[in-house]
Amino acid sequence: IYFAFQFYRFVRFNGALEKMVRFQENDIRFSTFTEQQVQKALYQVHHNYSKDTYLRQQKEREEKRFFSTWIHSMKTPLSVSYLLMQRFKRKEINNERYIKQMEGEQEKLVSQLDLVLNMLRLKEFVKDYTPTPISLSEEVNRIINQNRNLFICNQVFPRMEEVNERCTILSDQKWNDLVITQLISNGVKYSALKGEGEEKYLHFAIRKEDERIVLSIWDEGVGIPEYDMPRIYEAFFTGENGRRTDKSSGIGLYFCKQVCDMLGHELKITSKLGEGTTVTLSYLSKL
Repeated sequence: IYFAFQFYRFVRFNGALEKMVRFQENDIRFSTFTEQQVQKALYQVHHNYSKDTYLRQQKEREEKRFFSTWIHSMKTPLSVSYLLMQRFKRKEINNERYIKQMEGEQEKLVSQLDLVLNMLRLKEFVKDYTPTPISLSEEVNRIINQNRNLFICNQVFPRMEEVNERCTILSDQKWNDLVITQLISNGVKYSALKGEGEEKYLHFAIRKEDERIVLSIWDEGVGIPEYDMPRIYEAFFTGENGRRTDKSSGIGLYFCKQVCDMLGHELKITSKLGEGTTVTLSYLSKL
């Protein structure tokens, strides 16, 4: 009788498991404690699998959207270059103007290529992370010099307001350079939207606050509307200002936020419409 009862329970339990697998029924009741624990473990495995699948699908959708936006951004300077070439062949523009405008479109292409490569590198951030002591003032000056053509073309001038030469941070130089370069590019881009004939400056300040070293970059540009501020770190969000220029992809600040979170740096942005935007990079350092 005992073995018959055990055999019956074994057959019933395996039948219930098979029914769960085939028909994905979750309302099957198990009688013994062991069977209930098995049921709970199966539910947990299924829940974790469903969650992982959802997150993976969401990431794939985001990557697909990113590459679609990036391809669209690449098409614009290519189309402009083709039109410039046609105008040059018809002798509608002179050599100097043609070369200058073509250089501008080439810079856009290189910028977009660099951005997508860096986004791909984010997936293997740990393998590409080497923290080193960095003199923040020297790094900022070097990046400004590297981007002097950007300042000249947009008629925006850098201005160092406050510099503490003894501020040394601990960070990965390459990733930190990319963040600062992107923030400078944004500041110049939106400063250029101001009216013609006005002097345009991008201001810099480096100071020490307790155990933190703070880099502030602020412009006198158009500013960001208050209703856009909560979404500025979202991927592909361009906001009202992004609709005023074809240079905005909505990826720059998203990239900066992702890198800063991985590096352990704090990124804050404040803005007033019509007055400008202030970006603050805060580094935790005891050097």
